[in-house]
Amino acid sequence: ITGVLPGQTVQIIVQAVNGNLQGVASEPIQFTVPLPIREEATTKEPATAMAASSGNGHGSRDGAKRAAAGG
Repeated sequence: ITGVLPGQTVQIIVQAVNGNLQGVASEPIQFTVPLPIREEATTKEPATAMAASSGNGHGSRDGAKRAAAGG
């Protein structure tokens, strides 16, 4: 359906036409155009996974402190 924005509700009736013959119209249905899915919301890691994976890149989040204390 063109010209209808996401979130809007439309009423649809279908009727077959063949030349100058016409079928009986269907019962009307109401349809709400779905909102688009935000792609970034489906690809981001959860906050807990992001916090666990951030660090110094050496497998330990406090690796810099250990190096300073140990050496």
